[in-house]
Amino acid sequence: MSGSRTAWTALHDAAQEGDVRRVALLVEERKEDVWTKDISGWLPIHVAARHGGPDVVRFFVLYANGHPKDGDMANAQINDGSTPLHLAARKGDVASLEVLVGEGRADPWIKDEDGLLPIHTAATFGHPEAVRFFLRYNASHPERGDMLNERDNDGDTPLSWAVKRGHVECVRLLLLAGADVTIANEAGYTRVHLGYLAWSDDMLSLLTRELTLKDKYDVDEADHLGHGSFGYVTTAIQMVTGVKFARKTTRPSSRDDRIFREIKVMEKLRHRNVVALVDHFVVQKEGRTSLTLILELCHENLSHWLRNHPFEKRRDEDVRRMLVGLSTGLSYIHEQRIIHRDLHTSNVLVKRLNGEEIVKITDFGLSVEVNTGETSHTDRVGCQLYRAPEVRVDDERRRLRYDYKVDVYAEGLLFYELLADFKFTERVQRLKWAIGSFFVPNFGSDFPEEVKLIKQMLSEKPENRPSSKEVAEKAKEWEERATAERKRLEKNLNEMHAKFEALQKKLKDRSKSLQEEMQEVTVVGMKKIAQKIEELEQNITQLSSYIDKF
Repeated sequence: MSGSRTAWTALHDAAQEGDVRRVALLVEERKEDVWTKDISGWLPIHVAARHGGPDVVRFFVLYANGHPKDGDMANAQINDGSTPLHLAARKGDVASLEVLVGEGRADPWIKDEDGLLPIHTAATFGHPEAVRFFLRYNASHPERGDMLNERDNDGDTPLSWAVKRGHVECVRLLLLAGADVTIANEAGYTRVHLGYLAWSDDMLSLLTRELTLKDKYDVDEADHLGHGSFGYVTTAIQMVTGVKFARKTTRPSSRDDRIFREIKVMEKLRHRNVVALVDHFVVQKEGRTSLTLILELCHENLSHWLRNHPFEKRRDEDVRRMLVGLSTGLSYIHEQRIIHRDLHTSNVLVKRLNGEEIVKITDFGLSVEVNTGETSHTDRVGCQLYRAPEVRVDDERRRLRYDYKVDVYAEGLLFYELLADFKFTERVQRLKWAIGSFFVPNFGSDFPEEVKLIKQMLSEKPENRPSSKEVAEKAKEWEERATAERKRLEKNLNEMHAKFEALQKKLKDRSKSLQEEMQEVTVVGMKKIAQKIEELEQNITQLSSYIDKF
């Protein structure tokens, strides 16, 4: 990366005018420096994003992609912290936003010096389609956080800015996407207060109306994903973004403690390996309560994955990534002082994203929040096969108090299922043996550490089990070691391949040389034969002439 001088250059001018041909000429032939900033810290790509349009933006993105060591141009910040995304959002240039994020891998989570995300900027300047673009990104990447309700340095959300500036359509989109109208800024104003200050009937109507499931989602009852004692799961498409989610609906019940427990717990959790809660709707009728949860959509649960991926078809790399994801997710849950209490293969989902399979823990209906590491919980809950010994006792009076270690026990069985070599049809019997005295690792000699850890996780006494954090650290250590070994083998293979190609070239060159030598020998031999024939012809001519004289 150059950019040692500060100046507004001819390249800035060309970028501002949107003149792609001139930009290409300046960069490729005249070698203008794409990293030169003006006095406010603007690179040519910033000017292109603010004024030039998607074609010029794409030129700089492709240039940056071709010169990755020069720096991260798509996320470069000017003096006030704005990125090219902020500037394109200010203009409402959705095409440039798509280029920056899709081709340039620009990060919509970078804030400027006022704590504003690009979605704040789009809402502030009243660009509905730009707002929709960021809402779609937010819905597709729930593990990164809730951009929709993110607050700037003054406590304002994108909705706050849209309300203050009177941008009704932006407000409508944000509300349909699930923006929280109750969040107050640093001055103590909620969105409704700001709506009153805006003196807009349309705005007040939007802010005070309670939106229903059908207002926000297109529900497909026929797209059935699963069912159980809790209720059923179908899909729902968020109308404002077009993103598909899972819709979990509980059966009406007079007991609502489990229902609201799941909402309360899931609202606290935001992690790559935990299924994200996007929205929820509570319906109370005739003293009975039912709940609809809108959740991040995954492709299958771990039980289905195990059935579809018998041991001989599992890639070591994929399994180790799953072990890391599962253990990291559980460790995070425990850090939030939550015991899951129902961890098993149906409550671990698998999401495929960019060619990677990501495990995500779900279903917090039986989970419980605790204030200390040890609790007085004695409820006999969770899937029977995965219950820890201290929960498994029939007599409640003899049932021990339990803590986070009940989840570690269940996690040990999940580790066993992922690593051990047995048929899916043998699974239940193998798990029964694993929790008894007939534990058969079935790992072979390649996994001594894994066998040792799983045995510790399945210890009869909770105090002998490792913590979820220790398990996560071990799983990460295994993955890093396996990755290093894989890279070493790949390096050796590449070196062998290079040596083979060099030898192959050497043999090819030698073969060509021999062919040339043979050709040369053949040519020389033919010349000698031709000379002999010529001499013979001369002799015959002379002899014939001599005979004619007689």
